[in-house]
Amino acid sequence: MFPQGRDLLHEGKCSKVRPVVDQIVSIMTVPLVQGTLRYAWKTGQIGGVDNKLSDQSAKNAAEGSTFAAAVLPLVHACNAAAAKTVSDNTKFGVAIWSPWNGFVSGTKPDTAAVKAALESTYTCLGITCAQVGGLLSWPNGMETGMETCNQPAPVFSCATHVVVDAYSVYTASSDPANPDGKVSCYWLDRSKYGCAGYAHLASEGQFAGMMRKCVNHPDNSQRCVHDDASAIQCNAVTPSPTVATPTSTTSLAMASGAITAASLATTSLAKAVPISLAKA
Repeated sequence: MFPQGRDLLHEGKCSKVRPVVDQIVSIMTVPLVQGTLRYAWKTGQIGGVDNKLSDQSAKNAAEGSTFAAAVLPLVHACNAAAAKTVSDNTKFGVAIWSPWNGFVSGTKPDTAAVKAALESTYTCLGITCAQVGGLLSWPNGMETGMETCNQPAPVFSCATHVVVDAYSVYTASSDPANPDGKVSCYWLDRSKYGCAGYAHLASEGQFAGMMRKCVNHPDNSQRCVHDDASAIQCNAVTPSPTVATPTSTTSLAMASGAITAASLATTSLAKAVPISLAKA
């Protein structure tokens, strides 16, 4: 993603950079969530039973508190109640530990409560259960109660995917070349963008006014294809141009329209992380 953002800046496509930054910020929260869960398990309990007594120490409690403190502003922006649950179980001083005698006083983390609270914000944070995964240890394998969660796929709508536009397709000088500046899932530049998360709004033909998801081409790693089964009516969204000619005055007007369409179809990821937090 960093090269993608760099290339967009070099090409002067500043309006396309913000979604990339938001994706980077979201993915950067994954190790923070993983760290919080790991140490909530090490120092905590599930059902009132210590998960691993030998791992309960001041050092592990401090590491868990640090990971939690880093991710809590983002969690709070999504769900204040979930953030409070995580904070109440992981903040510094909630449990007192002795280097010699182990647990002294306070409350050990309720691991299941922390896990459930964090998982409730994954969609808002722009991350997935698969990205976070579960907690593995040797020789036990997956620890009981720390398995990868199940997350329903977001419902496809006119506003859940970025619209393929004149700026996101192969060009006349790329490989493969797009000499006519065609705009569709098939021409999406897969050297910069993944098919998932993009959709095409047709302006003509049997799918005119309808949005279709872009999916990986079954036989060509450089191409995407339209998922006709996902087609939904999106008349309120400005159709993407069928052909873009970046060097002409007309193309600038068309590109401007395409950007508007893309802004209307911003992913939930971009909405999940406030700009102030992303900059922080």
